[in-house]
Amino acid sequence: MGIPAAIRREYIYLTTIARTLWLLRRIKPGATRSIVDIVEEQARKRPGNIAIYCQDQAMTYADLDTAANRYANWALANGIGRGTPVALLMENRPDYIAAWLGLFKVGAQVALINTNLVGAALAHSIAISGARHAIVGTELLANFHEAPFETAPALWVDGEGGNLTAALIAASDKSPGRQARAGVTLKDRAFFIYTSGTTGLPKAANFSHTRMLFMMSGFVGALRPRATDRIYNPLPLYHSTGGVCAVGLAFFGGGALILSFSLSNALAQDQPAPAAAPPPSPPGSLKTSPLLDSWIRIDADGSITVFTGKAELGQGFRTAFQQIAAEELDVPFEFLKVVTADTRFTANEGYTSGSNSMKESGTAIQNAAAQVRALLLAEAAQRLDLPAETLRTENGVVISPDGRRLGYGELVATDMLHV
Repeated sequence: MGIPAAIRREYIYLTTIARTLWLLRRIKPGATRSIVDIVEEQARKRPGNIAIYCQDQAMTYADLDTAANRYANWALANGIGRGTPVALLMENRPDYIAAWLGLFKVGAQVALINTNLVGAALAHSIAISGARHAIVGTELLANFHEAPFETAPALWVDGEGGNLTAALIAASDKSPGRQARAGVTLKDRAFFIYTSGTTGLPKAANFSHTRMLFMMSGFVGALRPRATDRIYNPLPLYHSTGGVCAVGLAFFGGGALILSFSLSNALAQDQPAPAAAPPPSPPGSLKTSPLLDSWIRIDADGSITVFTGKAELGQGFRTAFQQIAAEELDVPFEFLKVVTADTRFTANEGYTSGSNSMKESGTAIQNAAAQVRALLLAEAAQRLDLPAETLRTENGVVISPDGRRLGYGELVATDMLHV
């Protein structure tokens, strides 16, 4: 690399860091400016700009803010306010974002429910959030009715003929004002975002407004989105990458988010029951490197290392893998470090090629991290003489109902993850 190219590279790197730090300057735990304020500002500055495209629908920033106001006023009319959890079970569409944005306007918290869940896993995910209200798209209504709730939350159906749709039409489209979310700061919970449930029932991770804006700002600082940009998002909105990072890329700059809508659940209802399938093989690169310590290492001091045999070539998957592992292990993003393509430590995953890195290495890390967390819970249950299902994890610690705590580092024994 010549000197001019090296200078240009360093310039890009330094300016990216500077932009990101500038964006982060206002994100403090006690601050009150959230994604709500950012969208409301875009609605004032660029009311006619398209905020969301989905199939043949185009929603402007003014439309998005108005729709969010209707959700906010519906929420207030039903006793939903600061700190109230509400479950959201809906396929990708503009109302998904309008719903959580409106709930944020009144200080509520939103449990983003995986649309692939059915039965006990679906009932469990909603129950552990504490939600007494559930917003459900008509395309997932059958799954909701079939879930075995001990106490079902109040059901609000979004879609043609739904009771929520009728209530939103009747609700005011005027802003409830900042007083409706008075006292809410960035350290408060915005979402419950769930682990995959690969090794059991899904676990709910706390996702604060601070974390939301940090993730959005990191992508915005690196990619410099503009009002003329279009951000295509084929990922589900219940996941942090699709539901937070992609949304921030569009909304921070006043650009448009293009949503991919899935009809898989709705279409599946019209299909005959499939024949029993053979047991699945390990996902991704776990097929060739099945040992957990090939992917995740936890040291006695609690530090966590994630390994991938793929090389970071500017695709950004190092950050993605770190986020995936953090969510599955229920630890903060910054607790982890990622080692890429180091033949002394990482699995041999062959060559690095575009999106295959996520399919092969990303799925391996996700499943390995989920299994590691399950092993840690099992070890803690044995030491505390308690059922594993009574324990919870938070920030790298297993916590019992009576408050006893065991750090991940304390729980890891020699060769524990060599399975």
